[in-house]
Amino acid sequence: MHKILSLAAALLVAASGVPVADASHTSGSRSSRLPTAAQREVRRLSNLDELESFPVPILFGVAPSQVNDTWGDARSNGRTHEGTDIFARRGAHIVAPSDSVVTSIGYGANGGNFVYTTNPGGERFYFAHLEGYRDGLKVGDILKKGDLIGYVGDSGNAQGTSPHLHLGIYERGAENPYPRMTEEFTAAERLSAVERIIEDADDADAEARVLVGDQLAFFRQAAARGEDLPAEITKALALATGVAPVAPPGGASTSRDLTLGSQGADVAKLQAALIAQAKGPAAAALKAAGATGYFGPVTQKALAEYQAAVGISPASGYFGPITRAKMAQLALL
Repeated sequence: MHKILSLAAALLVAASGVPVADASHTSGSRSSRLPTAAQREVRRLSNLDELESFPVPILFGVAPSQVNDTWGDARSNGRTHEGTDIFARRGAHIVAPSDSVVTSIGYGANGGNFVYTTNPGGERFYFAHLEGYRDGLKVGDILKKGDLIGYVGDSGNAQGTSPHLHLGIYERGAENPYPRMTEEFTAAERLSAVERIIEDADDADAEARVLVGDQLAFFRQAAARGEDLPAEITKALALATGVAPVAPPGGASTSRDLTLGSQGADVAKLQAALIAQAKGPAAAALKAAGATGYFGPVTQKALAEYQAAVGISPASGYFGPITRAKMAQLALL
């Protein structure tokens, strides 16, 4: 009986790259022989050194300091935990912590929706309890660091528990991921990942709304820095903040009255002046949104705050002759 099971496991590993130690997780696996390009990439990765450290494979919201070492914790039927549980909101984006190749996708009674990848040094990373997979993810996909794999959930034997990602590492047996999970994705890496997520999504606008809703401050700061954001993110950001990101040309005068809905370079000039004056929390909110060239509620509040601070009455948030003259007197415009 044991010989038959061992042979079956060995055949499974040969077909899919799934480690023998975790072959019980392969029920419903969509494993298949890797395409030639993927086989070449697996060989290349296997010839590299194993990762000394890598980021938490959740794109946003989980820092290394928020992850606990759950290796060896007791589990049902006398088992011990062979991996790290990373708790995050349901639907959080699970991404590749390094260049890798997808070698198996499937569903198992324990791991639920799972994905295996081959990583540097030939190590196999096991991502389990997923809510679902990236649109179109398939065996043989060659992933770059930050590429979307799937979404945090509680499938398999984690059903009913707090949503989390179970991360396992296999190379001559199971290894503890926790000591090496010490990095975070940089802002540039996150923005690059977001761009690819939007490009690959079946519904890019819906994906953008989820991302912006979850990480509004991050995208506001990126917009304020002048980062080139995907159009869908820009649209979602405008919906979330009421500030339409219109890229203004420089050098326009502020000779006209400005109010809600106005847009152009003169609006951007006014916004820059309000940000520079920094009269209070409304100006700070405008700074986070950036000088977009669109006069929305954020700009109106910042202008009203400025008017109240310098004694302009009424402090209505309307840019007319009185405010224009005051700001010109102070050489702000």
